[in-house]
Amino acid sequence: MLINKPKKNKRRAKPEHIKFLRELGKGKGREEALAAAGIHSTNPKQKARQILKDFEERMPATMAKFGLTPDSLVRDLLNPLCFATETKFFPYRVEEIVKPAKIIPAKVITHDEEGKKLKEPLLQPAVVIPAVTRTVQKIETREVVSWKPRRDGLDIALQLGGFYPTRSEQEANQLKVGVKVVLVGVPRPGQPMARVIEANGDKSGGNGNAQP
Repeated sequence: MLINKPKKNKRRAKPEHIKFLRELGKGKGREEALAAAGIHSTNPKQKARQILKDFEERMPATMAKFGLTPDSLVRDLLNPLCFATETKFFPYRVEEIVKPAKIIPAKVITHDEEGKKLKEPLLQPAVVIPAVTRTVQKIETREVVSWKPRRDGLDIALQLGGFYPTRSEQEANQLKVGVKVVLVGVPRPGQPMARVIEANGDKSGGNGNAQP
């Protein structure tokens, strides 16, 4: 398990064993990977298990060499999972004013373009120039709880802490679960009123009185 203290193994891994792992990584079977790595054995399956077990024992020490200790993994990876958040994006559109509306006020015209005075003055009405707008897309963000990483982190934490029952414990609990069925029928002369059937397959006949 992750919480175990890594064992130091000063013996270096054999090159052919490393090649065996690389061949496994290419998708080859264990016996095929052994042959490709030049490893010959009368019992290939057992030899492959021994090599994999050797690397499994080396792995904690190798991880610790790169700073991946149990404390660092829990602090830097597992703990953030249990408090994970995510950013939700909410796009929406708004109308943005490029140029504001403009009003040209009314005025009285008393002279023409050549500067001559008009017989009667003219009233030029006010002019309204509408605003120039454009549609702009904006995005609002909110930080919310990210439940899936939190559930995954909680599951990992419970596994490492040993809070889940082991397989043997689960099987033992299943054996303890039983169902008792009481079949009640019409009493006949010389026959009991009820029969009890246990869930494990044992049957016990009644003696004339219904059993609870």
